Amino acid sequence: MIFYVTYVNDLRYVKVEITSSRRDVPARFFPVTVRAYVRVKALAEHLASCRDVCAGVTSVLELGAGTGLVGLTAAMLAADPSRVVLTDNNERVLDLLQRNIRANFADTQRESVAAHRRSLKHRCSVTKKN
Repeated sequence: MIFYVTYVNDLRYVKVEITSSRRDVPARFFPVTVRAYVRVKALAEHLASCRDVCAGVTSVLELGAGTGLVGLTAAMLAADPSRVVLTDNNERVLDLLQRNIRANFADTQRESVAAHRRSLKHRCSVTKKN
């Protein structure tokens, strides 16, 4: 298993399982996954370094959460989040996300943290400029 840890403060941290093994990610997607995760990790570390950004937050929504690192970090930084919703469209990723929620929140806290499968349908037109 591969893990990543972001420290929220001296006493608390978010630990997420990125993948059970490289076999979980198809070979053609692995380089993209690693590049994307570098950006996710940077955003989680930025949130952790700017704690006041999430201080007054009561709800967290992360679309396309993947491992949930950013959403879980924001939830840990929030003073008292009443609702945390993390979404992804991939069932295997959702299983990983559920494990990460269980690993970071006690049973009593998990009542406000939920992972859902959602598919975002959007249309985007790109025009090529000459």
